[in-house]
Amino acid sequence: ADFSPTRQRGKVLVVDDSSVALHWICKAIESKFNCEVHTASSAIEALSLTEHNDYDAVLTDMIMPHMDGFQLVSALRAREKHKKRDKDPGLGHKRLFICALTQLAEAFDVRKSADVDVVSRKPFGKAQID
Repeated sequence: ADFSPTRQRGKVLVVDDSSVALHWICKAIESKFNCEVHTASSAIEALSLTEHNDYDAVLTDMIMPHMDGFQLVSALRAREKHKKRDKDPGLGHKRLFICALTQLAEAFDVRKSADVDVVSRKPFGKAQID
């Protein structure tokens, strides 16, 4: 996602069932990038928000109750494919940048099994944001 100063302000969605994690992730993003940050405390809420907002990036926890991050990513990618089919092929289509946030030891496996662009291990510190 392009968050350069010459670009219109980006929009990011952070999804995590932990309010503490949401707070710190948002604080880190807002201090580093010139973007608008929205939050969702569940994958179901995130799906609703993505239906009504055009996000440049989604950062999602992978382990959440009811609907996990894997299911969320799958639903977002399916919606993307559907929208792409509905658009004029000449207009182009931007792929949603998705970052998986996980405590799972098998971070590489998360990237392979979920169609995400990047995997970040939780908990993380300032060095991973820079």
